This record gives sequence, structure tokens and C-alpha cells, in this order.
Amino acid sequence: MPVSQSGGDGLTTESSPRTADAAHMSVEELRTAWVSVSDENDRLRQQVDDLRVEQRHAALVHRDHAIGITAELETLRERHAMAQTQLRKARDKATRLQKSVTDMRASMSWRLGRRLVRPFARLRGRSRS
Repeated sequence: MPVSQSGGDGLTTESSPRTADAAHMSVEELRTAWVSVSDENDRLRQQVDDLRVEQRHAALVHRDHAIGITAELETLRERHAMAQTQLRKARDKATRLQKSVTDMRASMSWRLGRRLVRPFARLRGRSRS
């Protein structure tokens, strides 16, 4: 609890118990206390600086990871697009080939050839059995 003291000039000053204790301390004790507080202040400032460096490092690491993941994502998107294109081309080719086979089987020469070869295929199948 602050203690009120009145000086001879009519002004009232408040002092805490700590200030009252400081008034009774010797000069050497005050210097020792000041050095201790100063050292603690320097230690805390160094700790704050260290934390800032760690924070900056962590931010840079996270940024680098984000850049790497973004690059990987773009690479995967490109590979996916290429795979989609290749799949579309393969399906188109399969459709064209299927149409060619259907057209070929529907042609007169294919039907005639099948009729001519069928008796020999039967003979050949029986001879193997």
C-alpha cells in the first residue's frame, strides 16, 4: 500500500514500500540492484531477439514448404492433364479401330473369305484333336 509523505513545501508524494526500502539502501546496494535489473533486462532483450530470429526462421521454412507444395501440385496437375489427353487419344484410337474391325467384318470380301476358309478351319480343328 502506498505511503503518503508530505514535504515541507506542501506537496504530497506517494512512495511504495519498495521505494521506501530503496531510501534506506546504501549506494553499493543500489548499484548492485541496478546491475541486476540491467542484466535481467539485457537477458530478456536477448531472449526476445532470439525468439524473433526463431519466428523469422519458422516463417521462412513454412514459406519454402508452401512454395514446394505449390510446385508439386502444379507438376501433378500437368501430369494429370497429360494423362487425360493420352486417355482421350487412346479411347479415340480404340473407337476408330473398333469401327475399322466392324467395317472390315461387314465388307463383302471378309464375308466371302470367311465362307471360303470355314470348311478348311473345320478340317484343321478336327485334325488337331
